[in-house]
Amino acid sequence: MTRLTEDTAPARVSRARTLVVPTVSAANVPQLAVDLLLHTHGVTRVACVVDPAVLPAVGADALGTGAHSLSTACELFCDDGDVAVLQLRAPLVPGTGPAFVRRVHAWARRFLNGGHGACVVWLHSSHAEEVGGGGPLQPHLGPTGADIEYALARSEPSVGLAAALGRLGWSAVPTDDPRREAGHVVHGVLDAAADSTDDALEVVVLSSTVAEWSAVQDGATLATALTTLLAELAAADGAGGGPAGAARKTALNDWRQPPSWTGLLL
Repeated sequence: MTRLTEDTAPARVSRARTLVVPTVSAANVPQLAVDLLLHTHGVTRVACVVDPAVLPAVGADALGTGAHSLSTACELFCDDGDVAVLQLRAPLVPGTGPAFVRRVHAWARRFLNGGHGACVVWLHSSHAEEVGGGGPLQPHLGPTGADIEYALARSEPSVGLAAALGRLGWSAVPTDDPRREAGHVVHGVLDAAADSTDDALEVVVLSSTVAEWSAVQDGATLATALTTLLAELAAADGAGGGPAGAARKTALNDWRQPPSWTGLLL
């Protein structure tokens, strides 16, 4: 058990350069995508996290690893590569979102990559009517075939991040998009990041539009987009031997469905 405010963190976290955090948003697609990533690549749970912003919850083992019998509201996972994951399985206490985001960013800045610069990738899912103010959905298709957009906390991201996003061909969330309005999850992440981000921390939000009729397709699409970005970031960082572990790009057909996906609509 650990807290984001503690003075220590699991040792392997210091080797990670990127932290992935799902928001609780449309159809829980970010949580589904993260479970897919964790299960397929066998990423290890290194701590259960307790935070005053996260509502308590407990449930069956979501990943079927056999190493533990329960899943909790907030868990930290890390492999031996470049990626750490903070999986959220419960919503936040209303009004605590900005403070929670600031704690996550402060923790990442302090412990990831030995405190020498890191990136936090937040995952978000939007209903179709949120995009374009309720008008017709205008997909922005990249190499994954996904309707993926991104938003950055800094107007001038690092050369590596800018190059990675440029190669992927995704569009930025427009400045007049409803997702940037006060009270929205994406706005909350970016607003809190603006208060706490410096040159040592990159913050990016990946936003996926939910198709409504297929949680399986939506989750796999977002997971594939995530690993595509992680592989690009690892390559930009000059990771020896190429991207490893959860940072390996994973195609749509290569995912292994975890127990948490049981019963999802196809």
